[in-house]
Amino acid sequence: STNPINLDWDAASATGDSGTFPSTAEYDLYYAKDDNSDGVCSARTAPLTFLKQVAGTSTTVTPAEIGEADGNPTCVAFALKLVYPAVGGATKITSRYFSRVGQAINLNGGATAAEVYDLAARRIGGLQVEVSWKTSLEDGVVGFYVSRALTENGTFERVSGLIPANGEPSAYNFVDSIDPSAFQGRVAASGLYYRVETVDIDDNTKPFGPVKADLGAAPGRIQRMERIGKPRR
Repeated sequence: STNPINLDWDAASATGDSGTFPSTAEYDLYYAKDDNSDGVCSARTAPLTFLKQVAGTSTTVTPAEIGEADGNPTCVAFALKLVYPAVGGATKITSRYFSRVGQAINLNGGATAAEVYDLAARRIGGLQVEVSWKTSLEDGVVGFYVSRALTENGTFERVSGLIPANGEPSAYNFVDSIDPSAFQGRVAASGLYYRVETVDIDDNTKPFGPVKADLGAAPGRIQRMERIGKPRR
């Protein structure tokens, strides 16, 4: 997108050997980018580059300012350093440390940067299946849906409400209580298929999976997907 990125933050204060610094500070704004199109954003852990100094607590950044053209599959994250006038002098004092790196932003639409792994499904008794997964990244993710289908390439239907995201690497689980009448006699003895969808702040979704749950397996036996980490297109 060619639209500017609007940034704002809370005013900061600090103390040091010379006492309390003035309440009005400037901020050095830094950015980091990830230009890969692999569906996983690593901007928050990429090296930071100085962009500009900001006098207030808000600013806008255009893609051109960070060397990006319209349509590039880039995600970007920002961080700040405090800059204070020295007490009794004109020399400015810059913090040694960065603020916490902010949420990664996808310049090609949306802010989702999610990585799901260890997606698994197991029968836990009767007609109940526990679906579990872990995340190593949840930038811009507001939650998850669990979907179910009769076959691996069949039509997936959501069986959960929105499961809120924690905003940091976490483990999740959802128990699906299966109603045989919902399948109109079409439940295959071989099992069911599940996948997890991430939902971002713009209501965009990305599916991960599927993984198979064997209804004929003894309760507690885990059916785990061998490899997962990128969204299925």
